Amino acid sequence: MKIFKKVLTGFCLLLLLLTSWNQQAFANSQLTTEKATNTSPIIEAYGELPLSFQPNYGQTDHKVKFLSRGDGYTLFLTQSSAVLALSNPENKEQTSSSQKTVKSTQIKLQWLGSNPDIQPTSVQPLPGVVNYFVGSNPQQWHQDIPTYAQVKYSSLYPGIDLVYYGNQGQLEYDLLVAPGADPNLIKLKLEGAQQLEIDDQGQLLVHTSSGVLQQHKPIVYQVINGHKQLVEAKYVLSKQQSVEIALASYDSHEPLVIDPVLVYST
Repeated sequence: MKIFKKVLTGFCLLLLLLTSWNQQAFANSQLTTEKATNTSPIIEAYGELPLSFQPNYGQTDHKVKFLSRGDGYTLFLTQSSAVLALSNPENKEQTSSSQKTVKSTQIKLQWLGSNPDIQPTSVQPLPGVVNYFVGSNPQQWHQDIPTYAQVKYSSLYPGIDLVYYGNQGQLEYDLLVAPGADPNLIKLKLEGAQQLEIDDQGQLLVHTSSGVLQQHKPIVYQVINGHKQLVEAKYVLSKQQSVEIALASYDSHEPLVIDPVLVYST
């Protein structure tokens, strides 16, 4: 009888321990699931962050005035040009598929005949800041770098301003043509491209060793008496492989906006 009581007592203790362990395991699984679920909106929100521009406080080459990082590229804005560093992950030869190297190609956007004394300026401050903690020497760190929504080149050409900005994660720039200014002055040279072509949709295709940079057919418009009026436009490649924009007739007494969109695909 005593042996039976001992066995019964041991069985009850074992059952109690198993019940406690199952409850703890269930609680842990709930916590793990909750953590995994809660990180999803963070990842999604990160992918929806707007494109921003940061001034150069020493975090890159001194010739760079502003820089911006997008999906697969970094944009460096200097006094007279823009440089796109396009990256493309590729498998290394004779290595496993999980090991990758990043090759980059630089495309320089040069505005031919533009104002040589132009100075880019920041527009529309954003709430975020950028920090660079590289290396172990705090004197080499760069903290609290402000961010901006736009960078503007005033008087790129006489009466024509250039504004870089982001729209839904894509890089865009506007050429703002004042009344009476001559848009025929606008000529874009793309250095570092393997080939330039204009496809059937009117897009400018910039072929590089890292992928294809697409510049959508320009959207050109005027706002007259509160109404947006589109102006037909197309890219034209000159013999010097510079890009010009041919415009249909428009009201030269009103401001004109030329709005291309840059898309990079590997």
